[in-house]
Amino acid sequence: MLPAFPDRTGIARSTATSHPNLLVDGGLLVEERHGRHRYLRVADRWVIELIESLAALAP
Repeated sequence: MLPAFPDRTGIARSTATSHPNLLVDGGLLVEERHGRHRYLRVADRWVIELIESLAALAP
């Protein structure tokens, strides 16, 4: 997470951290840690396909 992200959006730091954690727990994102930094990436191609399918349904 960008350090300034919660400050710029008005979102609480705890919220900005807990939502990605839920996506990791649900298997949609994969977490990679490098030192004190945490990087998130899409877990698999099916996640991208799911998002694209949902976006196609949006008005």
